[in-house]
Amino acid sequence: MRSFSLKLLFIILFFFTTHPIFAIETTNNSFESADMTSWRANSTNVTVLRDNVAYDGLYSAKITNTSSSSYGVEQILTDVIPEQAYEITSYVQTTTPTPSKVFIRIAWYSSTDGTGSQLSTTDSEIVTEVTNWRRLQILTEAPATAHSAKLRLLVASGTAWFDLIEIDEYIAPTDEPEPSLTPTPTVSAPTPTLTSLSYDNVYISEVLVYPETNGKEWVELYNNNLYSVNLTNWSIDDAVSGGVAKKLTHTIPAQSYAVIELSTSLFNNTGDSVRLLDAQNKLKDEFKYTESEKNTSWGRTSWISNTFCLQEQSKSKPNLTCVNKTKDTSAVLGIRESTRSAALKQQNTIINDSIAIPYAKYEYKTSSSTPIHESSLASPFPHNQPDSESLPLGITLSGSYAVLSFASFLAKITFALSKSAVQ
Repeated sequence: MRSFSLKLLFIILFFFTTHPIFAIETTNNSFESADMTSWRANSTNVTVLRDNVAYDGLYSAKITNTSSSSYGVEQILTDVIPEQAYEITSYVQTTTPTPSKVFIRIAWYSSTDGTGSQLSTTDSEIVTEVTNWRRLQILTEAPATAHSAKLRLLVASGTAWFDLIEIDEYIAPTDEPEPSLTPTPTVSAPTPTLTSLSYDNVYISEVLVYPETNGKEWVELYNNNLYSVNLTNWSIDDAVSGGVAKKLTHTIPAQSYAVIELSTSLFNNTGDSVRLLDAQNKLKDEFKYTESEKNTSWGRTSWISNTFCLQEQSKSKPNLTCVNKTKDTSAVLGIRESTRSAALKQQNTIINDSIAIPYAKYEYKTSSSTPIHESSLASPFPHNQPDSESLPLGITLSGSYAVLSFASFLAKITFALSKSAVQ
């Protein structure tokens, strides 16, 4: 009897220590069962099949949506705990042609059966390219009045495979001291020291690598977690074997920004890397660039593809739209404006009998024999091209001079011949 009691206690302890108490149970979350009734299509444009392409086990859900709007399948969840933090994950796979969107969504309801108006929704990152079993994640907290939810697997304009959907209680990591034994001659007790944690979902959001004269370079970070992160002993650095890294002492609140201004220049204007390293010098995020524009920042456009573009500065705010500024070619070529103007003035002028005459405009022939004026072709200095589409004065004067010269020559021959005939 005693042996049986110990075994029962061991089983109970094992169950409660290895399974999240507040996890939400999903039905057929790996699609191993042929019974797919727990997953309901939310549009007539959607078809769902149990396919033998799988991340875990033998099967997955192949969801096809012919609409450009986001639809898919959903499952009602009834054991929601209000104000409980949850981590929702799924694995997705896509092939060509790539759907325009693939993601997961949780929608919260105050009812106990997923009916009525939804209180709020939270989406995972959106997949827009071909991927081989990418993990999607949602970190969210159930509203205070939520008692049920709908978990949706969504696709737009294409097909995607979903597998291993899980919803677990989420507990944010805390900065607890790790004791390290550092004996000294006078102290024999262990001395606890704080060790900075390594977090995921902390991103480089925006960087200014080419500030105004006497301005400062800066890096904006974004914490995409539902808890604050302590970045003590983390660092901002440029390319490997570059300058001296900037040590951090910042704490960033949940889903918030932090701007780190650099007291000394760290990044090269012509190209470099911006790297975020944790306290163990492990690379957490990186952005590489090959050019920059003065007082214009590089802003992140996607958490998924790590894409950046030039934009107007937006410190501690969501990034703005990309800008396409016209580059000053004189700066690229290293030509001063005054020198360039003088060179062009000399280039566009010819000397004829000590009179300055503007040059004529060239024409190029295409296969259709249509003339293309030089001014319509790409030019590093388009504002210095001649404006008129008619032949300039130089050609007219040069032509007139040639005609007069030829007429004078004919007159001399005629005079000589008439004189010879008279003799």
